[in-house]
Amino acid sequence: MKRFLGFIFAVAAFSMLIGTSAAAGIGTSSIIVNSSSTSLTAGGSTSIAYIVNLTSGSPWGTTIAASNAGALSSDGITLSFSDSYGDPTYSGTLSIATSPSTPSGVYNISLAATGDDPSSAPTVIALTVSGKPSTNVSSVTTTVKPVTPDYFSVISKATFAVNGSAGGTFTLNHVITAVIPANTFVSENGNVIRNYNFSIIDFSVPSSLSGPNSSLVPYGAYAFAVNGQVNGSISFVNSIGKFQAIKSLVVGGPNDTSWTYLGGAYNGSTYKGGKYTAADVWTHPNNSVMVNDVFFKPVMWVFEEPAPKATTTVPTTTAPVTVSKATTVPTTVSATPYPGSSEGVIAAIVVIIVVIAAVAIFALRKKK
Repeated sequence: MKRFLGFIFAVAAFSMLIGTSAAAGIGTSSIIVNSSSTSLTAGGSTSIAYIVNLTSGSPWGTTIAASNAGALSSDGITLSFSDSYGDPTYSGTLSIATSPSTPSGVYNISLAATGDDPSSAPTVIALTVSGKPSTNVSSVTTTVKPVTPDYFSVISKATFAVNGSAGGTFTLNHVITAVIPANTFVSENGNVIRNYNFSIIDFSVPSSLSGPNSSLVPYGAYAFAVNGQVNGSISFVNSIGKFQAIKSLVVGGPNDTSWTYLGGAYNGSTYKGGKYTAADVWTHPNNSVMVNDVFFKPVMWVFEEPAPKATTTVPTTTAPVTVSKATTVPTTVSATPYPGSSEGVIAAIVVIIVVIAAVAIFALRKKK
C-alpha cells in the first residue's frame, strides 16, 4: 500500500512539474520583416527576411505561417519559409513566387505566429504584381467604364464582417486594399461598436467633375462604408477611444494622389453631391502602388493625376537661301610669256641667229 501511494505521489509531482514548465513557456511574439512591400512581374519571384521576436513570457514552440496562403495560391502565388518553427527569437527567409498567369494587382500576405507564443496581430506584406505586356496587339481589348454625368456611380463593392478586436486585411479586386489593425472599433453618436460590416467601394467619377485645381485631373474614386454608411460623423477608434487609422494600399502611378470629398449622400449604388475639402498625403513605395495610413473615417476620396502639360506649336520659318551660279574654271590655261621670262629670252636668241645666218648667206652670194 505504501508503495502504491508513493507511486501516485510521484506521478502527481511529475504532472505538476510538466504543467508548471509548460505554463512558464507560454508567451506572445511579433513578426518583423525587412520590407513591408515588394513588386514582381507575373512569373517572377523574390524573398523577404523575417524575425520572430518574443515580446512577453518565455520562449516555447512557435510556428510562422501565412494565414491567407490558400487564397494566394488560387491566384498562382506560392510561399515558403526557410525556418517556419522554433523558439522565439528566431529568423528566416520568406520566398515568394508568382505564376505567369497571376492577375495584376495588390496582394496582401498576412503573416502570423501560432503555437505557445502566438503573435498578437498579423504582419502584412503588400505584394504588387504586374502582368507581362501582350505581344499580340490585336488581342488587347479596352473596357470603357460608363460614366454617369451627375453623380459618382458604384463600379464594384466588397463587404466584410469585421471583429474589431481581431481586425484584418480586406481587398477589392486586388486593386484597393484596407488593413484594419487589431482592436479597431467604430464610434457613432457616442456609441462604440465592436463588430461591424466594413465595405470597400470603387466609384466612377461624373464626367462634369473637374480637378480641385488646374494641375490635377480626376480619374476615379473610392470610399469606406460602415454598416452601409459613407458618413463623416462615423470614426474608427482604438480601445481607449482615440482615432485609429485604416491603412489603404491602392494600385496607382508614382504621381497619383487624392482629395477628400465630403458632403454627398450615398444610397447604396450612387454618391451624389459633396465637394473637395482637403488634399491627401500618400507614399509611393514603388511605381505601381500608393499607400495612405491616416484615414480614420468612412468617406469618399477622389483619385487625381497630373494634368497633361499644354503643348505650344512654334512655326518654323526658314530664311531664303540665295545660291550663286557656279563659275566654270577652265582646266587648261594658255599663258603668254612676258619679257624677261626664260621663254622670251630663248625666242630672242633664235631670231638673232636667223638674222645673222641670212646676212652671212647674202654676203657669200655677193663675192661670187
